[in-house]
Amino acid sequence: MHKYLGPEGLATAIGLLKGYADEKKPKRQTVVLDQSKWDSASKSQTVEVVGVLADELAQVIIPMPAIANQSDYVKSGILLTNQGDGSLTFTATAIPKANLTVYIAIFAV
Repeated sequence: MHKYLGPEGLATAIGLLKGYADEKKPKRQTVVLDQSKWDSASKSQTVEVVGVLADELAQVIIPMPAIANQSDYVKSGILLTNQGDGSLTFTATAIPKANLTVYIAIFAV
């Protein structure tokens, strides 16, 4: 037992620290960039991603294509170009010819 906290105080402190750590844990989502849903004029696609905030400064968002889709993702020149509340927009230099699975890591800052 800590010399400044009794058992209840120590349990409370541990609970608060665990809650803080859990809150800061990265979140993850999986999205599919559907080949048929690309806008042909802007070569962009917006997908729903739970937990994304519009404020770029509140989160670090890292998209990573599934290993099986990495080559097509890179060849298509896909970049994450915008974020909104609950959404991400991807833009390509060339529309991919297949659906692409992308893993999204969301880090609170």
